[in-house]
Amino acid sequence: MKVGLVTSYMPPHLGGIERIAENLFAGYTDSGAEVRWVSSRIPTDAPRQEDQRVRVPCFNLLEDLLGVPVPVWGLTGWTEVNRLAQWADGIHTLDCLYLSSALAVILAKRHGKPVIISQNVGFIQYRVPLLNGIERIAYGALGRPLLRHASHVVLATPTADAYVNSLFGGRLAHSSTFPIGIDTVLFRPASEEERDAARRSLGARPETKLVLFVGRLVEKKGLPIVLDVCRRLSHVQFIVAGDGPLRTLLSPPPANLTWHRTVAPSEMHRYYRAADCVLLPSHGEGLPLVVQEAMACGLPVVVAEDEVYAEGLLGARVCAAAPRTSEGMAARVSEVLTGVDPLLGQRARDYAQEHWSLRTMIVRYLTVFESLLAARARVA
Repeated sequence: MKVGLVTSYMPPHLGGIERIAENLFAGYTDSGAEVRWVSSRIPTDAPRQEDQRVRVPCFNLLEDLLGVPVPVWGLTGWTEVNRLAQWADGIHTLDCLYLSSALAVILAKRHGKPVIISQNVGFIQYRVPLLNGIERIAYGALGRPLLRHASHVVLATPTADAYVNSLFGGRLAHSSTFPIGIDTVLFRPASEEERDAARRSLGARPETKLVLFVGRLVEKKGLPIVLDVCRRLSHVQFIVAGDGPLRTLLSPPPANLTWHRTVAPSEMHRYYRAADCVLLPSHGEGLPLVVQEAMACGLPVVVAEDEVYAEGLLGARVCAAAPRTSEGMAARVSEVLTGVDPLLGQRARDYAQEHWSLRTMIVRYLTVFESLLAARARVA
């Protein structure tokens, strides 16, 4: 099977959607499928073409100024996606509010090819009312039509499932629900030797607890809360891994915090191995890869208790949660670090292995594609 992958970003640009897409690209390739991938050329010094990856020039000012990741493609993007749709048996694109996804759906339909949209997020609440208004308009003008005209929609997180169903007033007939997959072989509990080596490489003191935050430094990730928790827990060491418009909040950082501006996806497992806990006080998430990867590594994870995805994880007793306040998060992190629930990490690992296998996810997507292609052949 020939699969065309279209996403707004790809590595070396850092973020969750890039790592989801990287998993898809690797998973499809490992399954024996031919894969070609078109995405934005961000940063601008990234290679234009690299193996089966093509990067197209784009206008990315909204992310640079406001942390809103909406790259705008021009004629080159249209040309490359059109070429991809001609070549592929089917197209796979991520999330419905990107112009890259619109190109994928339009051109796949033009060439009579099935197109899958994986929806990972719902409505993201911003502090700026204007951004919320623009987002509502975008879902009405772009999101709903793309989801309606896709050949199949995969609602990959509880947040996406809830929001898309509310958007249409009921479940889409051409949709299914299954989770994002991760590499549970790479992301696994570390041996003592691996943990010690990881902590030494990151400059973590042997006797000090280490809390890790991973994410783009944008409003929804909750960086100000992380910094407040860091100041309240001055005896604990913190690492912030990520970059973005809110980087100015880290100038200067608290004395017990180290900022790692850029971390390659291939290095993330080393950070999890070194950490004692992951803190993610974000809002408006689907199901963050950071949560999945950390749990697969057997790490306790502290998240905001009102996130849609948190309900299922809390019900399964595989993560910890608190109100999205500095006081609540600091208290919960302290409890986790004292080992109040010593089996939390093991339950998290078991859950990740059972529910989030990358291989299982790829088999499910290939099954959807095969069903769509078979239906198309019957009509022809």
